This record gives sequence, structure tokens and C-alpha cells, in this order.
Amino acid sequence: MTDKTKDSPKAILFDMDGVLVNNHDYHVKAWEAYGEKHGRFLSKEEFDEHVNGQTTKSVIRYMYDNNISEEKVQQLSDEKEELYRALYKPHMAPVAGLLKLLDQLKSSGWLLAVATSAPTENLRYTVDGLEISHYFDAFVDSSGADIKNGKPAPDIYLKAAKVLNVPPGRCIVFEDSMAGITAGQRAGMQVVALTTTHTAEELAQTEVRWIHSSFETINNNLLNNILDEAH
Repeated sequence: MTDKTKDSPKAILFDMDGVLVNNHDYHVKAWEAYGEKHGRFLSKEEFDEHVNGQTTKSVIRYMYDNNISEEKVQQLSDEKEELYRALYKPHMAPVAGLLKLLDQLKSSGWLLAVATSAPTENLRYTVDGLEISHYFDAFVDSSGADIKNGKPAPDIYLKAAKVLNVPPGRCIVFEDSMAGITAGQRAGMQVVALTTTHTAEELAQTEVRWIHSSFETINNNLLNNILDEAH
């Protein structure tokens, strides 16, 4: 690595659900409650393929075979997310080691962003609930008009890098879903996976190189080494 590259901006892009918070089970419960009310149910296989890492609107469209108006999609998406927020509120907590790592990264000169498929309401609910907004330089969610494709497309991560004005090759993504890992890889970024939603064996199918159970085993030196290896 040249000195010029070493001194250039670098960024960490955090997915939200399953990364900042270990909330997978509460989204499952919210979808179950939604299904009970509306008579629409998802199998585990469908959940893994069509829910994890996807926008709520895309899941609603899938559940109704795209035979639904955009107005209704918005209404039902809002309903499901209200269920989720009510269920998770008493249990909200950061993934182990997150706050310590954010302190370390901020003081070490990394630019930080949250890039999530969740709606804006859930993004604010989470970062405000955890009281971590001040750590981040940018927030990108699924409401952006220029986010045309959800994960596993790279759109949301490329958007975050653009907002931060950092080249994709100088970005590291934290992810927990198979679709999200693929999105980060397709964006040309290095990806670190957390086993909050999938097992290490499942995540390894994406050929991700770095797999951790929490942020407790991740530090500034490791992340710098990941970027060094990429150049």
C-alpha cells in the first residue's frame, strides 16, 4: 500500500438489523403476528430467501404476488413495522462490543455510516433508542429514490460510499444476512459477517472471509489489516 492510499479516507458501513441490534427474532414474531391477522404466512425457507436483508415493501409484494397497489403496500408495510417496533422496544440493546468499537473507530479517523434496507422510521427508532446517532457521518435507508434495487444488489452500499465520498475499495461492510453480504461484495467492498442471524457455516456459503459472533473480537487493527490485504 502506498502512503497516499494509506492516508486516504476509509469507511465502515453498518447494516442495521442483526448488526447494530440482534433483533431477528422480533422481526420473525412481527411477521407471524401480521400473518395471523391477514392470513398470509411465510415458511422458514421463504423467510430466509425473501425477507432477510430485503425491504418490507418487497416482502409485502412477494406475499401478495405483486397483485397489490403501491398505496396498499405502504399501508401494510407500516402496519408490520409498527408491530415490530412495539415488540422489540422493551428488549432493545446493542450487539455485544458495538459501543466500544464505535468509540475506537471514531477516534481512529474512520468515516461511519448506517446503510439499511429498513424504512426511515425503523432507522431513527434504532439509532435514537441506542443513543448512537452522534457516531455516524451518514444514514442511508430504503426510502431513497435512487435506491432502485434492494439487496443483494449493491445499490445501498454504493450510495453510502458516495455520500461519504469514499471509494468502494476503501469501505468495509458489517452484515448478517446472505443477501447483504452479497450486496457488499458486489459493491467491491470488504465484508465482515456477524452470526446474529445465520450460523457461521451458512454464512460461509457466500465465501465471506471474516466471520465473527459479535463486535467483541473486532478492533481497529483488524479492520485496518482487512483494508491493507485488499490493496
